[in-house]
Amino acid sequence: MATREVVTKKALCEWMTAEMRKHKGCEGCRVDGVYRLQEPDADGCNWSPGHYNMGGAPEQVAGPVAREVFAAARAKFNLINEPTLWH
Repeated sequence: MATREVVTKKALCEWMTAEMRKHKGCEGCRVDGVYRLQEPDADGCNWSPGHYNMGGAPEQVAGPVAREVFAAARAKFNLINEPTLWH
């Protein structure tokens, strides 16, 4: 299994947003968040896809692109341990 790059939630969302926007019809898409898992999953990834905004793109365009980008990101990145702030 390849070693994943460890990043912040913000950096991960920015990377996925940039990747989505490379696809025709997804120029306005944006990834707004991910969920940190309590324990890494069977593949060793410690996060799960969260919210994304289709930016006006139809689901049949943005959905497959989002799934492709999320899968690539899950294979490439893990989340750094960041403190949780409760307000």
